[in-house]
Amino acid sequence: STITFCENVLQNKLQHFITCEGIILLGKRETCKFLSEEYNCIKEYNFHLSECTSFKRLLYNNIRYSIEDYSLNKKHNDSYILTRYQMFAVIKKIIYVSDIKVYLLVQEVFVEKKPLLSHEDFKYIHIKQLVGYGKFFCIQCFEIEAQCMFINIINNKYLCKMPFGCRGD
Repeated sequence: STITFCENVLQNKLQHFITCEGIILLGKRETCKFLSEEYNCIKEYNFHLSECTSFKRLLYNNIRYSIEDYSLNKKHNDSYILTRYQMFAVIKKIIYVSDIKVYLLVQEVFVEKKPLLSHEDFKYIHIKQLVGYGKFFCIQCFEIEAQCMFINIINNKYLCKMPFGCRGD
Protein backbone atom coordinates (compact mmCIF):
# COMPACT_ATOMS: atom_id res chain seq x y z
CA SER A 1 0.00 0.00 0.00
CA THR A 2 0.97 3.65 -0.24
CA ILE A 3 1.41 3.92 3.52
CA THR A 4 3.81 0.96 3.63
CA PHE A 5 5.78 2.37 0.72
CA CYS A 6 6.03 5.81 2.35
CA GLU A 7 7.12 4.32 5.66
CA ASN A 8 9.81 2.24 3.97
CA VAL A 9 11.14 5.12 1.89
CA LEU A 10 10.98 7.63 4.73
CA GLN A 11 12.29 5.09 7.27
CA ASN A 12 9.09 5.04 9.32
CA LYS A 13 8.79 8.84 9.51
CA LEU A 14 5.13 8.91 8.43
CA GLN A 15 3.79 9.40 11.94
CA HIS A 16 0.48 11.15 11.47
CA PHE A 17 -2.16 9.78 9.13
CA ILE A 18 -5.80 8.73 9.14
CA THR A 19 -7.68 6.68 6.56
CA CYS A 20 -11.33 7.27 5.69
CA GLU A 21 -13.26 6.12 2.58
CA GLY A 22 -10.02 4.98 0.89
CA ILE A 23 -8.52 8.44 1.41
CA ILE A 24 -5.32 8.86 3.40
CA LEU A 25 -5.18 12.12 5.33
CA LEU A 26 -1.60 13.18 6.04
CA GLY A 27 -0.22 15.33 8.83
CA LYS A 28 -1.64 16.55 12.08
CA ARG A 29 -5.28 17.40 12.62
CA GLU A 30 -6.12 21.03 13.06
CA THR A 31 -9.22 22.77 14.34
CA CYS A 32 -11.47 23.93 11.51
CA LYS A 33 -11.79 27.68 11.17
CA PHE A 34 -13.99 29.08 8.44
CA LEU A 35 -14.50 32.46 6.87
CA SER A 36 -18.18 33.44 6.67
CA GLU A 37 -18.29 32.69 2.93
CA GLU A 38 -16.75 29.24 3.52
CA TYR A 39 -19.13 28.51 6.39
CA ASN A 40 -22.16 29.39 4.25
CA CYS A 41 -20.98 26.79 1.73
CA ILE A 42 -20.54 23.92 4.21
CA LYS A 43 -23.51 24.49 6.54
CA GLU A 44 -25.88 22.60 4.20
CA TYR A 45 -23.98 19.36 4.91
CA ASN A 46 -25.45 19.21 8.43
CA PHE A 47 -22.41 18.52 10.55
CA HIS A 48 -21.38 20.48 13.61
CA LEU A 49 -18.12 22.36 13.60
CA SER A 50 -17.14 20.46 16.75
CA GLU A 51 -17.21 17.21 14.70
CA CYS A 52 -14.78 18.35 12.04
CA THR A 53 -11.05 18.84 11.82
CA SER A 54 -8.89 19.85 8.92
CA PHE A 55 -5.78 18.51 7.26
CA LYS A 56 -3.33 20.08 4.83
CA ARG A 57 -2.60 17.04 2.63
CA LEU A 58 -4.23 13.84 1.44
CA LEU A 59 -3.58 10.88 -0.84
CA TYR A 60 -6.38 9.72 -3.11
CA ASN A 61 -5.90 7.16 -5.90
CA ASN A 62 -2.14 7.38 -5.18
CA ILE A 63 -2.06 11.10 -6.02
CA ARG A 64 -1.22 13.71 -3.41
CA TYR A 65 -3.39 16.80 -3.06
CA SER A 66 -2.86 19.66 -0.66
CA ILE A 67 -4.57 22.87 0.34
CA GLU A 68 -3.56 26.13 -1.30
CA ASP A 69 -1.99 27.63 1.84
CA TYR A 70 0.27 24.59 2.28
CA SER A 71 1.36 24.63 -1.37
CA LEU A 72 2.28 28.32 -1.52
CA ASN A 73 5.75 27.81 -0.07
CA LYS A 74 6.45 24.50 -1.75
CA LYS A 75 8.22 23.70 -5.00
CA HIS A 76 5.17 21.86 -6.39
CA ASN A 77 1.68 23.29 -6.10
CA ASP A 78 -0.71 20.34 -6.06
CA SER A 79 -3.77 22.23 -4.85
CA TYR A 80 -5.39 22.82 -8.27
CA ILE A 81 -7.82 20.26 -9.68
CA LEU A 82 -10.27 19.68 -12.50
CA THR A 83 -13.62 18.33 -11.31
CA ARG A 84 -15.89 15.86 -13.09
CA TYR A 85 -18.03 18.85 -14.01
CA GLN A 86 -15.13 20.33 -16.04
CA MET A 87 -14.65 23.07 -13.46
CA PHE A 88 -11.16 24.14 -12.48
CA ALA A 89 -10.85 24.65 -8.73
CA VAL A 90 -8.32 25.23 -5.98
CA ILE A 91 -8.50 23.25 -2.73
CA LYS A 92 -8.95 25.63 0.22
CA LYS A 93 -9.61 23.14 3.02
CA ILE A 94 -9.63 19.38 3.56
CA ILE A 95 -12.41 18.71 6.07
CA TYR A 96 -12.56 15.44 8.02
CA VAL A 97 -15.89 14.81 9.73
CA SER A 98 -15.38 12.42 12.67
CA ASP A 99 -14.75 9.05 10.97
CA ILE A 100 -17.61 9.55 8.50
CA LYS A 101 -16.63 11.63 5.47
CA VAL A 102 -13.94 13.73 3.89
CA TYR A 103 -14.98 16.92 2.11
CA LEU A 104 -12.92 19.32 0.05
CA LEU A 105 -13.77 22.98 0.27
CA VAL A 106 -12.79 24.32 -3.14
CA GLN A 107 -13.00 27.66 -4.87
CA GLU A 108 -13.89 27.84 -8.53
CA VAL A 109 -11.11 29.10 -10.81
CA PHE A 110 -12.02 30.99 -13.98
CA VAL A 111 -9.84 30.44 -17.02
CA GLU A 112 -9.65 32.09 -20.42
CA LYS A 113 -11.88 30.30 -22.96
CA LYS A 114 -9.90 31.12 -26.10
CA PRO A 115 -6.73 29.14 -26.92
CA LEU A 116 -3.51 30.43 -25.39
CA LEU A 117 -1.71 30.36 -28.72
CA SER A 118 -3.36 29.76 -32.05
CA HIS A 119 -1.95 29.12 -35.50
CA GLU A 120 -3.64 27.72 -38.58
CA ASP A 121 -1.86 24.37 -38.05
CA PHE A 122 -2.24 23.99 -34.30
CA LYS A 123 -3.80 25.41 -31.13
CA TYR A 124 -2.60 25.23 -27.54
CA ILE A 125 -5.98 24.43 -26.04
CA HIS A 126 -4.77 22.43 -23.03
CA ILE A 127 -3.04 25.36 -21.27
CA LYS A 128 -5.50 27.91 -19.90
CA GLN A 129 -4.75 31.34 -18.50
CA LEU A 130 -6.14 31.90 -15.02
CA VAL A 131 -8.31 35.02 -14.96
CA GLY A 132 -10.01 34.95 -11.56
CA TYR A 133 -11.69 33.13 -8.72
CA GLY A 134 -15.37 32.41 -8.09
CA LYS A 135 -17.66 30.78 -5.55
CA PHE A 136 -16.81 28.23 -2.90
CA PHE A 137 -18.07 24.65 -3.30
CA CYS A 138 -17.90 21.55 -1.18
CA ILE A 139 -17.04 18.35 -3.06
CA GLN A 140 -15.91 14.82 -2.27
CA CYS A 141 -12.73 13.22 -3.58
CA PHE A 142 -14.54 11.00 -6.10
CA GLU A 143 -15.58 14.20 -7.90
CA ILE A 144 -11.97 14.98 -8.83
CA GLU A 145 -11.27 14.16 -12.47
CA ALA A 146 -7.62 15.19 -12.60
CA GLN A 147 -4.89 17.05 -10.86
CA CYS A 148 -3.72 20.23 -12.57
CA MET A 149 -0.37 21.87 -13.03
CA PHE A 150 -0.21 25.44 -11.81
CA ILE A 151 2.26 27.52 -13.81
CA ASN A 152 3.25 30.95 -12.52
CA ILE A 153 5.21 32.98 -15.08
CA ILE A 154 6.09 36.59 -14.25
CA ASN A 155 2.67 38.33 -14.16
CA ASN A 156 0.53 35.53 -15.58
CA LYS A 157 -0.81 32.32 -14.09
CA TYR A 158 -1.77 29.26 -16.12
CA LEU A 159 -3.49 25.94 -15.46
CA CYS A 160 -3.14 22.70 -17.33
CA LYS A 161 -4.80 19.37 -16.68
CA MET A 162 -2.05 16.89 -15.80
CA PRO A 163 -0.98 15.48 -19.19
CA PHE A 164 -1.70 11.85 -20.02
CA GLY A 165 1.23 9.66 -19.03
CA CYS A 166 2.72 11.96 -16.39
CA ARG A 167 1.26 9.84 -13.60
CA GLY A 168 1.86 6.47 -15.26
CA ASP A 169 -1.59 6.31 -16.92
